[in-house]
Amino acid sequence: MAAKRKADDQAAMHFSPASSAGSSSSLCNCARLAAQAGTSVLMPWIGVGTYKMANAQEAVGAALQIGYRHVETAFIYSGEKTETEVGKALATALEGGLRRDEVFVTTKHWRAYHGFEPALACLQKSLRRLQLSHVDLWLMHWPGPAYTTMNRRKDLMEEHGPWHYAATSEAEMPAVRAATWRAMEHALGAGQVRAIGVSNFSIRHLETLKRTATVWPPAVNQVEMHPLYPQKELLEYCRGEGIVVQAYASLGGQDASKKTLAALGGPLLTSPPVRSQRPPPL
Repeated sequence: MAAKRKADDQAAMHFSPASSAGSSSSLCNCARLAAQAGTSVLMPWIGVGTYKMANAQEAVGAALQIGYRHVETAFIYSGEKTETEVGKALATALEGGLRRDEVFVTTKHWRAYHGFEPALACLQKSLRRLQLSHVDLWLMHWPGPAYTTMNRRKDLMEEHGPWHYAATSEAEMPAVRAATWRAMEHALGAGQVRAIGVSNFSIRHLETLKRTATVWPPAVNQVEMHPLYPQKELLEYCRGEGIVVQAYASLGGQDASKKTLAALGGPLLTSPPVRSQRPPPL
């Protein structure tokens, strides 16, 4: 296993293993992710996210030029347009001399493609858009189901429950989610992805998935996490399982309403200063 880890470190070229977020002064310092059968993958601590990015091609290109080596995107971003823009930026950078093993690319499966075959089809679409033969990290974007419509009425959901518009029943969802994870395990074994993980998973979701998973732990659980929403219980659980927690909305929650932010204490950047504290290793 030590030899394999050394090989992974060398394949990452200028990526540097780091034992904690506090030591990541460089954009290329890394967390070590569990992959499969005792192997690991290095993921840069800091990445450029493309959610709600107006011009992802230009922004990602500029980020790569100034030293970012981790690009995060998703199948569904900007009405399924962002992956294509990211792919164009990556292609330009690679043509300009950047090696594929010098950039870490994350994308996310979309919940309309839950199930074994649909999930694999989703990955193939992502790879075509990104113009890549593989991605470094593939995440299950949501543990929940697809919806039968985007025009969901709150009054009907209050009357019939939150699963009223779900394409899959609440009882069936754990099995469907497990089939999606099996597809992700398959893609991992086929070399189409270097590591697999999840996003927006609670402890309950993770515990349920663990019962049927062959590859465990997930490399990453990407969730909203910031000083106003620290999710300490989830963080401790993931640490115990060997899952790296990756924070999105780390400056305070870009999707939160003004009412929600007010209840939390206000937008993070306008709240009283948060005392700097080095987090423990994940």
